[in-house]
Amino acid sequence: MCLFFFQLLFTPQNLATGGAAFTFMAEKGARIGVLPRHATSKNEMKWFEVAPCSVFHTANAFEDVDENSNMIITLHACRFPKIKLFDLVDVADEEENQLYEWKLNLNTGEVTEGILCPVFGEFPVVNPKLQGRKYRYVWLARFYKADRTTPRFDGVMKVDTVERRLVSTIEYGAGKFGGECSFVPKKGAQSEDDGYLVGIVHDESTVNTQFY
Repeated sequence: MCLFFFQLLFTPQNLATGGAAFTFMAEKGARIGVLPRHATSKNEMKWFEVAPCSVFHTANAFEDVDENSNMIITLHACRFPKIKLFDLVDVADEEENQLYEWKLNLNTGEVTEGILCPVFGEFPVVNPKLQGRKYRYVWLARFYKADRTTPRFDGVMKVDTVERRLVSTIEYGAGKFGGECSFVPKKGAQSEDDGYLVGIVHDESTVNTQFY
């Protein structure tokens, strides 16, 4: 089990002075905890210090053994290096939410981290048969960058985590916005990405919502 200890804090006292209810405090640091699935004591938790950030949704995590026989947990998530919650208007390119990778070495305590693929998206999903296992493809809702006054998503992106690249994008069309998709494998699927993407899309021009 991987646990995030990040510093996007609920600060209701700020509301009395016109401030934000949530405050990002990078100076307090960040860390990821790993607890064995069959742990019997909190003392079995291992903590890894990581660069300050904020995460809402993870894509997947899996364990593997490296060339030195070290046990490595690879964790993928959509990561904001810093964030003003509910205010994406003034977000600089380098502050955008991107698909990110942490590699946690359970033997040495070392962390390797960095951008997996520079895509501005959220709500990552994978083939459900590969959750918690080594995998290749992830699909993300694409942030609508033309108007950031309200977080909206104008399409879905497919990313190859092995080649670390954007494979393709499905755009919903002008004035159409969706959210999180689900991936449904085909019966008798021949590959990891052999299946269907399903989700809800709203057309602002007709005020109709459809199941895609």
